[in-house]
Amino acid sequence: MLQTKFVLGSDLIDLNETLNEALSNIKSENINIKYELDKILAIIEYEIEEAYKGRLCCDCAFWDDHGNNESLNGFCTLTGKRMRFNCHACPKFKDLRE
Repeated sequence: MLQTKFVLGSDLIDLNETLNEALSNIKSENINIKYELDKILAIIEYEIEEAYKGRLCCDCAFWDDHGNNESLNGFCTLTGKRMRFNCHACPKFKDLRE
């Protein structure tokens, strides 16, 4: 998901410090910064990875393995689809631990 953050400074030194502070709080691989120095403004565009990506369906709140711990297949009660134990989670993923 693409996110945008505006960083405004009172002068260039303040903009630099504020921008560095804002960047230290962003955890993203894809960051693009656009500068408008005449307005003492920086625009940060970054992409955050959704929490469900990299997770497995078996961790989903809607996963149902019918009580069989050795089952390689399960049933997603939200989408109504039969899933494999190691399928990647979908955008409807809800982790019970969060």
